[in-house]
Amino acid sequence: MGRPRCRLVGVVPGAAPLVPLLRKFAKGGSGIVTSFSDSLVRVCHELCEDEELDVVPFASLVGTCLTLLGESPRPLVPTGIALEAVASACRNLAPNSLFQPTARLPGLHRVIARALDELACWGVDAGELERLADLAEGSLERRLRSLAEVATATDALLEGLGLVRNAWRIARLEETVLSDGVAFPRVLLVVGPDAEPHRLRWLRWAAGVPLDLTVVVESHPVNRTLFEAGLLVSEALGIEVEPAGPSDGFARRLFANRPGSVSSPSAPQNTETPYEPSGRRLRIANACDPLAEAEWTLRDALERHEEGVPFDRMFIVARDLDTYGPLLRVAADRLGIPLRLDLRRPLLENAFCRLTLSVLEFCAEAKTNRLVPVVRSSYLNLSRVVQAEVLDRIRQFQGPVFAWDACAAYAASRPDLGWLSLTIAWRMERSAQVHPLYEWQRAFVDWVGDMPWSESCLFGSGRTEERDKRCMTAMQRALAHAASVGRVRKERPAGFLRFVQACRQAWSEADTSVPFGSDGIRVVRDATDVGLGKIGYVLGVLEGVFPRRRREDAILSDADREQMDRLRPGCVPLPKSERQARQEREAFYRACVTASDRLQLSYPQTSDDRDNVPAFYLDEVGAADPGVERIVYSRTALVPAAPLATADRLLAQALAITKSEVVPTGLASPEVALRVAWPAAEPVSVSALRDARQCPFRWLVRHRLGLRPTGTRERWMALASLPDRAGLLESPDRERAQRDLEVALSEALLDLAGSADPWELRLLEVGGRRLIEQWVDREIGARALWPRTTLRGHARFGDQGLRAEIPDKATPFILYGTISGLSDDRGNPRVHLFEARSIESSEGRITDPGDELYVGLFLLASNAPGRRSTVEIDTFDGGRRLFVFGDAESYHSRPAEGLMVTRLEPHANLLPRVKQSALATVGAIRTAAVTPTPSDRCTGCAYGELCRSSQLFGEQRSTFYEEADGP
Repeated sequence: MGRPRCRLVGVVPGAAPLVPLLRKFAKGGSGIVTSFSDSLVRVCHELCEDEELDVVPFASLVGTCLTLLGESPRPLVPTGIALEAVASACRNLAPNSLFQPTARLPGLHRVIARALDELACWGVDAGELERLADLAEGSLERRLRSLAEVATATDALLEGLGLVRNAWRIARLEETVLSDGVAFPRVLLVVGPDAEPHRLRWLRWAAGVPLDLTVVVESHPVNRTLFEAGLLVSEALGIEVEPAGPSDGFARRLFANRPGSVSSPSAPQNTETPYEPSGRRLRIANACDPLAEAEWTLRDALERHEEGVPFDRMFIVARDLDTYGPLLRVAADRLGIPLRLDLRRPLLENAFCRLTLSVLEFCAEAKTNRLVPVVRSSYLNLSRVVQAEVLDRIRQFQGPVFAWDACAAYAASRPDLGWLSLTIAWRMERSAQVHPLYEWQRAFVDWVGDMPWSESCLFGSGRTEERDKRCMTAMQRALAHAASVGRVRKERPAGFLRFVQACRQAWSEADTSVPFGSDGIRVVRDATDVGLGKIGYVLGVLEGVFPRRRREDAILSDADREQMDRLRPGCVPLPKSERQARQEREAFYRACVTASDRLQLSYPQTSDDRDNVPAFYLDEVGAADPGVERIVYSRTALVPAAPLATADRLLAQALAITKSEVVPTGLASPEVALRVAWPAAEPVSVSALRDARQCPFRWLVRHRLGLRPTGTRERWMALASLPDRAGLLESPDRERAQRDLEVALSEALLDLAGSADPWELRLLEVGGRRLIEQWVDREIGARALWPRTTLRGHARFGDQGLRAEIPDKATPFILYGTISGLSDDRGNPRVHLFEARSIESSEGRITDPGDELYVGLFLLASNAPGRRSTVEIDTFDGGRRLFVFGDAESYHSRPAEGLMVTRLEPHANLLPRVKQSALATVGAIRTAAVTPTPSDRCTGCAYGELCRSSQLFGEQRSTFYEEADGP
């Protein structure tokens, strides 16, 4: 049997150099094209659409080889199954395991799964980990022992499922005896960026059997040491790389080991490459921030498209795609430019998944608050009136035992609640049943298919429907993986509640691909994913971003790996973190040479609150091509000189309008003023008067127009209502107060579930629990330090001790609302309040006029002749403060416990001023005087973008400082 022909060809990275090789290979007849990289498999598939070639993943080729040798290849381990197996192993670790304290965290499962997969590629399995643990010393011994425990349990689960890694298949190939007459197919293998040891073993095996093999590796035209994978393949096969295909001057000079090159300090310094003009046009650009960088990149792409370049021949490389992905999507929507962009996001970030989980948890826990985000969801398209009506009606069924039959009858009576009727029927049928998880998973598939939000995604064709379709697939896949592992572990059948808990656990650890467009400019993290590209853009070329900073593995550090290498002499050394610098350099070179006609490298000058440092790679580009164009997108240049996008043209027209003096803010006509003015006979709340005193415009939009912001800050501010919801002031002891506050927090989080992301809800939960501890501590401490009697919680204006009418001959007014509590303080009234923001005071006075009015109105309402009122206010950041008026030396502070006493001027001095301020404010809102009052409060005002006088968004001064030159 003669030695088969094996070629090793080196090409410049990118799809274009592969085209002639693929065409030449196709002329030889049928054959298989594959790659170590799944991304390059997709690229080769696009390039071979017109050729009679089979493009398959590398694992499929290994399976084909096993089949030709008479073996039956076992199926490979899907990534999701491997992760679920690791997670299951972690949840059942021994108590002395190093990973036990964090064994249930999804992040640990992902890190361990990645480490085990990498170790398997380097020939380190569970048995080898145990052997190394016996030889290791210090902390490495315990780490390897714990890792071996997880690996052993994981391998047992995968063995039970009949699944193997590709490294096992390759080892099986090496063990199989080759028989005569085996006809292997012709193979063209594109190696790609990585060549792990088990894949190199396959190459050595393939070189020794009658297999016509052509191996293509990435190669630099001059610097033969640049691409590590090519060097490893050449060493494994024992043959030299044959250069193939032309390369331009820029590709030859970039990272060409020039004297003084910072990228290759240890390379030979006698390989100076003379400058040759390149046909590729190069540009280095910078913008003020990442959003501006994304917008100007897409504008340049639109210009190239107008010149005749199709969008699908352009690409964008963004190493930090988590930052640039959303910005590119927003900019592309605004400018009307198609993108092909997929982002992997946690599954529970998807509203479709959260909606489904909320319905399941409602069925399992019988808590009507679980239905709040469902009824309010846009998937059901219910009006606000119907939402309120449905939620109010369903809450009536809540009791010691939920009235399922009555709820089912109500749902059946409404055509718009058909989904609820089906769900309750399904729940009543299944609630008492016990099944293995795989049977629950089948029941779930049947149920969710009948839900209206599922039908819309299955039969719709829009972007949202495609996203939800992927989400539904990911949900079912995650459950199926958990069920498969549970089947091998012979887990006991579970009831309905345990099934729902399994759903949350599986979905909280899963992720899904969020698509954005199916054609247009391709957006990728690495140029390996790019096919044929004429024009390329590389974003975020910053130190620490591209190239990324070196990071050691979270499980096995570089020192651990070096010790392991010493314990396994003669084996391929494990990869260390310094390898990442080489990989980053190769990735940058790949991104630069993939674009055949035009390349733009860009970076933002600032990100968030820091200045950026451009990557030193840009100096290498400038040295490789001195003719590179440099451009700065000015901060004040909001649109191009000749805008092409419709949105830019409209913005340019708006900016070109002749500037005029700022028109004073006011109402358009007396008729409008009459409609928004506060009626004289209508009661007014204290908070409305405080807003009107601080800024009349905020009073207008909040209290008359009814606009309520829903941002993150407002959700945090909503936690200030928890003590009132829980009745903290009336709690008999610490334990009851703690329990009631935790229940109130859970209900508040459920109310927010439809408007907040899962990560934000988790932060709110953590922050809320910390606030609960502080509230309880201060409440118990205040009762001991400032004794009170006859407390009445949730007192209303107009009740005994808290009058509502503030008499005045000219402008009488009536207050309405509820306070947290009213108590007796040694014969004097004390008002109790819970607020989000602190009330500052200095030198015996409350510094803010609005806050003074706020506190003073409670004094006016509770004050009586011969009595001295006090006000006790608990806030997020200011602790609990007791405002005492006049000389009251009997009240003491404990700052360490957050309990402070503030002594203000006597009632006789304060109350007349408060009353005068209140009358003036009431008079202003009754005449609709709504002129804004700009101040430092503008920085935290949620209505700033609506206000023409806002210090941040208004027209009083330029946001862009026109007097400054440059960006």
